[in-house]
Amino acid sequence: MDANLMSAPSRPGLGFIGAGAMALGLARGIRAAGLAGAITAHDPVRERLDRFCAEVGATPAAHNGAVAAQAEIVFLAVKPQDVEAAAADLAAAGAGRAGRLVVSIAAGVTLARLGAWLPAARLIRVMPNLPCVVGEMAAGFARGPSATAADARAVGRLLRALGVALELDEEHLDAVTALSGSGPAFMARLLQAFIDAGQACGLPHGAARALTLQTAKGTAALLQECGYETADFIDMVSSPGGTTEAGRAVLESSDLHAVIAGTIAAAADRGRELAGA
Repeated sequence: MDANLMSAPSRPGLGFIGAGAMALGLARGIRAAGLAGAITAHDPVRERLDRFCAEVGATPAAHNGAVAAQAEIVFLAVKPQDVEAAAADLAAAGAGRAGRLVVSIAAGVTLARLGAWLPAARLIRVMPNLPCVVGEMAAGFARGPSATAADARAVGRLLRALGVALELDEEHLDAVTALSGSGPAFMARLLQAFIDAGQACGLPHGAARALTLQTAKGTAALLQECGYETADFIDMVSSPGGTTEAGRAVLESSDLHAVIAGTIAAAADRGRELAGA
């Protein structure tokens, strides 16, 4: 086992700098899975901090440095433009010393930039997504040069309490940002089209919405749990001369595939632009 984590408890103390929706979702899922020891947090918005602490049983900290002083693993969960200032607080509190593991969930903030602000810290960069608040996260994470395989296992264990978390090279995180980070908005737009289509066929809004959401959830569960390839699954659902085949004739003659590809590419390109800013 990596020497940095040899003495770390199996339920490490966690610190959260930032207590917004994403931080709350992560902390709630980790706490529910029984994977965290004491949790401390700081957020300048008192109402947000109070809600976080009440929901996850965390202790409020007076400032960012106090979070760093009490946690084995510190989550940087602030807006990208606030990361440098938060990192300065951590560095001033000694969080950059060897033995400190800092996990950033700030979109577009590269490991190189984090390393410049916290040169001695062991860094892991995570791209989570908003479904973490209901335990259905899809995330990618990458470790910096000083972070060890043991660090990645420890962070991966925490993240997988909330869904899927894949360790990747950092070069892939812009694609993760586009596909999973921004993806819920794109998926919701497609689901809205299904709901609208159901209403156009005569269904009440509530029925169209309920059926659409459950169909999406059930389809994803089948693909995930049964391991079907999407093409095989499509053929399995399609009976010759049936309703699915009739609908596919319209769908597959459209430019939907190109539209989705362009959507994801545009989001990924913007992610690379932000990372280079």
